[in-house]
Amino acid sequence: MLKSPLLYTLLIGLLFCLPGFKILQLSIEQEHSKNTQELTIWADSIEEVVYEPLIELDSLHVKLPVSVIYSVALYDTNGGVIYSNLPLEPPTFSFSTLSEDGYFYLQKILSPNNIDAFRLVVAKPVSYTKIVLVGAVVLLLMICVVYITAHFMILNSIKPYQETQKYMNNFFNDAMHELKTPLGVIHINLELLEATSGQSKYIGRMKAATKQMQMTYEDVEYYIKHTRASFNPEVIDLSVYIQDRVRFFEDIALAKQIRIQPHIANECIVFMNKTELQRIVDNTISNAIKYSNPASNILVNLTCKDSKAYFSVEDFGRGIKDTKRIFERFEREDYVQGGFGLGLSIVKKICEKYGISYEVQSILGKGSTFTYAIPLYEEKWLDKLENTQ
Repeated sequence: MLKSPLLYTLLIGLLFCLPGFKILQLSIEQEHSKNTQELTIWADSIEEVVYEPLIELDSLHVKLPVSVIYSVALYDTNGGVIYSNLPLEPPTFSFSTLSEDGYFYLQKILSPNNIDAFRLVVAKPVSYTKIVLVGAVVLLLMICVVYITAHFMILNSIKPYQETQKYMNNFFNDAMHELKTPLGVIHINLELLEATSGQSKYIGRMKAATKQMQMTYEDVEYYIKHTRASFNPEVIDLSVYIQDRVRFFEDIALAKQIRIQPHIANECIVFMNKTELQRIVDNTISNAIKYSNPASNILVNLTCKDSKAYFSVEDFGRGIKDTKRIFERFEREDYVQGGFGLGLSIVKKICEKYGISYEVQSILGKGSTFTYAIPLYEEKWLDKLENTQ
């Protein structure tokens, strides 16, 4: 969406640069013309002296006009110096006007005269500070104009996107609100039905489907609220928490005849927000169930080592083609399985927030392993002091 305004901005910048370069070019040409005119007048006054009928070489330096700005040199036909007070000799005589090393030179070929002067060169020091200053002012004005123009163009171009985003957020907010109550009612009634009628594969399937809907709802709800709501961290026993989430997923796994095998170390304490921790755990386990082969196993492991809690989920399913792209928003490798493609992008954001490193190892046709290294909670000195009181 931003390609068009950026292109327009570039075109506007070029359009403004062209007059700027033209102004600089005209300033340089004007300075050149001014210097040429001044030196021509000075050269004419030198010629008047050189062409005097009774002029002699010995009296030349006395009769030549003197200036603190202009300097002059006379050369014979062989290039020999007849007279010169030039601070810096020109590098060559192949010029009519020349700007070199801070000096502007003008050369004239003289008519025959008494002192056999063939070539007249006059010079003056030049400075392009004024032109540089003009160029800097023009450039600054161009940058300001381009910036203001681009700013308003980009604001105008993203306005429809912002309105669409606002509409979508409102839509999802309303949709999530409407879904929350029915999901709760369905879940409670399924629990009551199971308690009165006993377990059955049909009730199990309905419970699994309800839980899948609940996870989708929670992903979308977090995606909408995470930029506006505050998710404060707390001390959590990760060992107990993962055991609870494994029990939550047993109905969903059972619907595909999948067995979850937990191997969880005790007393792995972390400092995170429980909602954000749930997004990591739930998305990882639910994806393992979704992409596992029926009647297979899922290994859920938790170990504590070197101030880190290593949480991993290994499945024996189809595997992943591109393990990097799956963490991008709305990215899905399998569109048949459904979903919004939000889960792992949310996981990535949360990992970055808490400094959690993660990696994915996958072999096509054999399965995948997701591993998260979560920093363990370290009790601070003030916490210890509060606990002793």
